[in-house]
Amino acid sequence: MSVVRQIVFWVALFFAGVWVVSVVTSHSAMAGAGAGMGRFSYWFRFTLEPYPSGGGDDELMGRVIIEGRAPPRWMKFGGVSPRYREVSLEWAMFSGVRVGETGGTCSIDLTKHEIVSGADRLPLDRENLGRLFGFAVAPEESMGFLDELLGRLEECRSGTLPRPRHHTYRFDEGPIRGRLQHFASGFSLSYPELVWAGVWLFMVLGVTTGMVLRRRRSSRKQSGSLTG
Repeated sequence: MSVVRQIVFWVALFFAGVWVVSVVTSHSAMAGAGAGMGRFSYWFRFTLEPYPSGGGDDELMGRVIIEGRAPPRWMKFGGVSPRYREVSLEWAMFSGVRVGETGGTCSIDLTKHEIVSGADRLPLDRENLGRLFGFAVAPEESMGFLDELLGRLEECRSGTLPRPRHHTYRFDEGPIRGRLQHFASGFSLSYPELVWAGVWLFMVLGVTTGMVLRRRRSSRKQSGSLTG
């Protein structure tokens, strides 16, 4: 077998093996989960709503959406949450007849713990978020909602969000409820595929070493016959 044919054979064998392994293990490596080792980028969208309290005209209602992205990076295991440095915040809230309806967008610099709204940069805390949402004179349930929101932002910053996966996470416990979409995308090899790559490399090295040894033996025999 010529060298070119051998190269084609071994490359084809490698990709055929990867395909077989990926088909067999597809149930444990769904899209978006970041399974295996490779280069991943990340995206999440967190939709949060106040849990209904039955407060009548003063009941807190609305929605806050947190969205963030993390640039591509090499990961030994892609199925973990990265540390997000910046996220966007979008809200549409109604905090009772005394305050009314508010809405808007801003950015959150998680590395500096700051709210970025236009040219303004404010410390990221409950008081400033409350003013941003129009909660300055809102009831206590608004404060509980803001504390939960700050906790979710801290999860984004510290890399403790639920791991990326194909399906949506859903939360339904007071004082906040909502859903989280968290995805990892990029090029990767799952751990079964890495095991196959190791086996394939071992076979290639074994065959190559055997060919080299046979050629050396053959050349020695030829040189011995010439000297004899």
